[in-house]
Formats: sequence, C-alpha cells, structure tokens
Amino acid sequence: GVVAMATALSCRQPLGGLISLSSWFPRVLAGWCDGQTVAGLAVSYAGRRTPALLCHGLGDMTVPPKEGRDLCARLVECGINVEAKDYSVLAHDFCIAELLDVHRSLLRYLPRVERLLSQKRNPHEKEGAAKRRADWGLTKMHPWNSRYLVLRENVLYAYSSHSDYTARAKPLDEWELDTVSHASSDKKSPRRSIELRDATRSANLLYFFLHFDTEIEREQWTEALSASQEWQNEEKERQRRATIVIHEQS
Repeated sequence: GVVAMATALSCRQPLGGLISLSSWFPRVLAGWCDGQTVAGLAVSYAGRRTPALLCHGLGDMTVPPKEGRDLCARLVECGINVEAKDYSVLAHDFCIAELLDVHRSLLRYLPRVERLLSQKRNPHEKEGAAKRRADWGLTKMHPWNSRYLVLRENVLYAYSSHSDYTARAKPLDEWELDTVSHASSDKKSPRRSIELRDATRSANLLYFFLHFDTEIEREQWTEALSASQEWQNEEKERQRRATIVIHEQS
C-alpha cells in the first residue's frame, strides 16, 4: 500500500486511481503535504489529480485504524480526492464488502478498452445451418446435433434452430474467437468440417466439430471466422495505440 501510494502521488503521468488497503503514511514523506521534495520525489501535478480509495478494518491490530485515518488526512492535505471506507468486522485482512468497493472503484478508475471497441462494430457477420458434435471423453456418446450458427462481434453462437435465434432464446453454445481456435478439418467428414478448440488449454481436452453440407459452405465459414478474428485483433491494436496516445497527451 505504501509503495502504491508513493508511486501514484509522485508519478508524472496521469493514472486512473489509487487503491490502498489497510495501509499507512510513512512519516518520512510528511514533507510532501507541504509541497516539499523528499528523497528526490514530490507530489506531482498528475498525482494531485489521482482519485484514491482507502479501505481499512476497524479491528486491524497490525496497522491500527488510527494509521488509516492519518493516511486519509495526509492525502487530503496533498489535494487528493479521497474516498475512505472502514469495515467494523475486518482485521488486517479482506472481506466481501471491501472487495465489492474495490471492484466498483476499478470500474470507475480504469479505461475500459472493451467499451472503446464496442463503438466500432465488427463487420464480419454470418448466419447459417450446420451440425455440431462435441468430441472429448466417450466420443461415441456425442451425436451430431443440428445447430443454427450466428457470428456476431467475434463470437460464434449456436442455437437449436433458426426460430430459437429469432425468438432470442439463449444459445446452446457460445464460442469467443479470442479464446477458441478454429481450423478446417477432415477428421469427421472430408472437406466439410471445422474444428473448434479451446485455445487456452494445452491439452486436447475440449473441442468441437462443425459439419456443413458442402465444401463451399465450410470454406465460407472458415473465411468469415478468420476475417472476424483478424479484424478484432487489428482493432484492439488500434485502441491500444490510441489509449497510449491519450495518456501521453493528458
């Protein structure tokens, strides 16, 4: 907590926020509150604009609550916008209420890249019928099932039928192409299958096959899935660079 606090206050680049749990203010840095430089560091202009969440347990015997109140007062003296939270049943530990407060603060402080991405719609969309089969464990127990596939925003959804899709029923399967790899496959039917595999797993523990009526359909779906993933990766890179530029200009 002390390291995070000192870093946030002295950093010359704008930060999203400071979160400090069961922490304290070192006496050696007391001069910061008066605008002094201590050990070559001082409270920066950007640091004074950094919002802070301070959480402390009233039952903390390791870092007494008085230290937490002193930290809050010191940050206020430095011009920091502080939100202080205390928890009556908490010792030098954490609790659900504290974690919820941290979660809410993170949502406020941090830039949401996914929200930025959502401003541009992935143009690669596709719908169509196929058959789907899971392939792990006792594979003979997994039959081919009819599915209606929908590709939207780099996610491949599988519904039991087109009517379920139009009725906005919950999809039976949902594959995010960021974490699921895809490749043409001849394992189940020559030139008419696509294999979907969980890219986060090192072993072949979880994968599916999609079967299409014709080779042309298979190729069209392969191209659509690849184009969707490529567009999403390029958009994330554009947003990453834009975020860096925004931070540098602030």
